[in-house]
Amino acid sequence: MAGRTPLWIAVFLLIVWGFVASSKGPAALALQGRGSDVQLYNAITARVAAGEDHYRVAADELSARGYATQSVFNWRLPTLTWVNALPPSPLWGRAIFVAIGVTLIGAWVFVVWRSMPRMVVASVIVMSVGTVPLLLEGAPVLLSEAWAGFLIAASLACWGLGRWKASVTLGAAALMIRELALPYVLIMAAVAWWEGRRREAFAWAAATGIFAAFWAWHASQVLSVMPSEGLVGSWAGGGWGFVLQASRASIFLTVLPEGWDRWILAIGIPLLWAGSWYWTDALGRRLTFVLGGYFALFTMVGRPDNWYWGFLIAPLIPLGGFGFFFRPKS
Repeated sequence: MAGRTPLWIAVFLLIVWGFVASSKGPAALALQGRGSDVQLYNAITARVAAGEDHYRVAADELSARGYATQSVFNWRLPTLTWVNALPPSPLWGRAIFVAIGVTLIGAWVFVVWRSMPRMVVASVIVMSVGTVPLLLEGAPVLLSEAWAGFLIAASLACWGLGRWKASVTLGAAALMIRELALPYVLIMAAVAWWEGRRREAFAWAAATGIFAAFWAWHASQVLSVMPSEGLVGSWAGGGWGFVLQASRASIFLTVLPEGWDRWILAIGIPLLWAGSWYWTDALGRRLTFVLGGYFALFTMVGRPDNWYWGFLIAPLIPLGGFGFFFRPKS
């Protein structure tokens, strides 16, 4: 335990920080709270499915609905719209979304079974409760963060199963849907390089390069239709309170009793992250760095109404607790 002292000091400080943030009162975290965004993406998808150009439609809808337009980062990548607009729209998008969700459940259950067989039943429950509700809802299929989160979780599970090429492919797909998947890709590349896995590191780097070219094209398309005047948005803010808000995107955590939920989260999220440090194989190392990386990012950027960014790591958050049951093979 002595070697874990800095970890538990950090956990204690995060709990205190969480209590301070929670004392300011609860925030509106229900998915329907982003109804205007869902309506926006639904309108854009419907018009693109009817044959209109994505960027001209986005310019119209963002301006008409009072969204900020004066930064390229206010404009979503077109990938998810194109997928959901495939005929017979929106069936293709939903079918692919469900397939990814089912894949990540199965893959993670198998990962847990190989690492800690006694926890396999718990893994089925945790992954099903955290994923199935999103598969049954209509809104998440329109949210790029939900897709990217599923793809990130599936990618990490594939890596744990020894399928690093599939892992890179799924991680790259997440990146092409939402640029906020970039920290995941960079973390995977850095850890692969650190471990001497040069081919894998170069593959992650190549995925990043392809994305950079795609994003540059995306930026040029946005600039060609960007209104000369409009609102300017800012994501400065964040804080540990925002981390706790974003963590509520994990459906598994919505079962917490109302009134106590924010206090339980203030304790539970640091403990779940601490658990990932006890998952001491190579997969656990990646899980720890990915959760820690996004927690660090969310302490720097993110407004309260951006809580749905938490979908990026929502499937992974409860998995950290399994680390407390990890026993390395002798």
